[in-house]
Amino acid sequence: MGEDKREQEMYERDLRHPDELDEATEKKETEPDVKRRAAEEYAQRTRQLRSEGKNPEQRTGRTTPGRGALNFFRAAAVVEAVVIAFGVGIIGGISIANQISPAALLAQAGKMAGKSDDTTGAGSEVVGRYAENLTGRLAEYGADEVLPFEASIEEVDGMETLCLTKDDLKIYYQNEYTYDEVDSDKRIRLENASRVLEFEWDYDLNGDLTRLTPEIGAFNASDTTQTQMVFQRYDSSAVIPEEMRFVDMERLVDYEPVYLKKELLAYFSVEKQVTVSLESVMKLTAGETVYRYYMPEEQIAEGITLEDNFKVELKDGTAKIACVVSVEEGGYLGELTAAITHTEQGFAVSNVRFGAYARGDAEDAGKETIITPEQGIVTEYITISGKGGERFFVPLSDKLQRMGYDKRRITEENGFKVYRENGVKISKTGIDVSKYQGDIDWQQVKDSGVEFAIIRLGFRGYGQGSLEIDPYYEQNMKGAGEVGMPVGVYFFSQAITVQEAKEEAELVLEWIKDYQVDYPIVFDTEAIMGVDARANELPRELRTDIAIAFCERIKEGGYRPMVYANTRWLIMNLNLERLSEYDLWYAYFGDNLTFPYYFDIWQYSDKGSVPGIEGAVDLNICFRDYTK
Repeated sequence: MGEDKREQEMYERDLRHPDELDEATEKKETEPDVKRRAAEEYAQRTRQLRSEGKNPEQRTGRTTPGRGALNFFRAAAVVEAVVIAFGVGIIGGISIANQISPAALLAQAGKMAGKSDDTTGAGSEVVGRYAENLTGRLAEYGADEVLPFEASIEEVDGMETLCLTKDDLKIYYQNEYTYDEVDSDKRIRLENASRVLEFEWDYDLNGDLTRLTPEIGAFNASDTTQTQMVFQRYDSSAVIPEEMRFVDMERLVDYEPVYLKKELLAYFSVEKQVTVSLESVMKLTAGETVYRYYMPEEQIAEGITLEDNFKVELKDGTAKIACVVSVEEGGYLGELTAAITHTEQGFAVSNVRFGAYARGDAEDAGKETIITPEQGIVTEYITISGKGGERFFVPLSDKLQRMGYDKRRITEENGFKVYRENGVKISKTGIDVSKYQGDIDWQQVKDSGVEFAIIRLGFRGYGQGSLEIDPYYEQNMKGAGEVGMPVGVYFFSQAITVQEAKEEAELVLEWIKDYQVDYPIVFDTEAIMGVDARANELPRELRTDIAIAFCERIKEGGYRPMVYANTRWLIMNLNLERLSEYDLWYAYFGDNLTFPYYFDIWQYSDKGSVPGIEGAVDLNICFRDYTK
């Protein structure tokens, strides 16, 4: 017996790399890598016997040779150590040949390891099944539901087992268990042509069997030559995987698990607050950004859930996550997105972002930014950046006309954007100018392809509020008129009352009466950045009242009114539903046009270059001909 042990120790030492050898040569080797390597080699030997038409099992009855959750591989490691060390020879009086029963080898290995040679004890008897009718369970699923794997029920090590097969890869989910395994954690076993891998995995053979099938793809974007499998473990009927396990498909190397639900919830913290009016508020911190919601105290105590609309999209190179954040019976708060990316340590959750469902008045001046949760999931919204770094998902209005232009038909010709339908150009090319463009050669401007101009008539001062006329207004109006250039005018407003808005409109009507004005008269409302401008912090509804007062007076004067603003201003600082009867001049400098509502003119650049104008000028595309 002592000679056997010494031979075993010599074999296990030979398996290791020389750098792994320690000085304690008299110590019996028990490192996991030795056992795993030996187990892999044993599995390879077993497959070879099967390929030669020989039965490596040679067992009868429903017993397993002394195997608990890991006993089979422990014994197999010793057996294979002996087989490789001796080749076809003699071990303890037993002749080793290809057809020898692994059960006999296991018994002999048990003796060598100082264990009983009883491989048919009570602890090895099958005492139960996780799924009573696994065959019937598997029959519930069509072949396409387990693709790209072939599903079958096999007897592995004497146990009924669900086997998923793809090429030379096999994944085993053991259904039967012995007395020894009653209190053991379930394990999943993977084999390919050269490797074996086992790890703890709490699978459910009575649940959705498609959840046992791993997703396959190249999820490491930095090295798409490697293919991974992703196993996802769910708790009962949960929609969010509690755990995700990435496994290298060829090498059968597993990475540290991703505890998805735990990590996503850790992104948030919830705290109860009370307003000055004693209303209960939930303070939701997402990363480093704070959102506050009106909410009853009992719902705050229940916390948030991520179960609604939860989706994991696994495609080559990406693993994307999206869900709706809500509270039990308390409404919907917003949406979360994240990704799982590969790092030096393995796979990890990254790029977590949250956006809150919020109405356009969420940041209204004169009140606290406290959101009322939505009573349903918002399916259409526009994203707006908040003053404090928030992301607001503002629901779209069904009372406003949607932008119906086919963005694919907006092209660039001779430095200007144009819009064509059926090959015919239907848009008009325009500019807007003020004193900042200085002296303009209007003939050169017209010859370059510009078809209209909107000229600044004047402005109200952002400090004292005095009314001023642009010093180049009359020069520009006359110059454009002389070359037959259609024009409109705009007034930069800083009105803070309805009465001031009417004064601005009266001023405009007085100064345009001597000119031909075909394009709209524009109410220009926008923030003045970097200064405490008098109109910057107007309440949303008051600002809307001011815009309406200006437009109505212009309409009374016989002209066509229009409102100018950018995305954030139109959504968060004006009530567009109340302004829907007026034309809209939309300002957005870029090509990713996402504004959802209808507009008549798009100001798309403030860096245009036009012959006849020194320096940069704003460029516009108009989707209608105001001269007709």
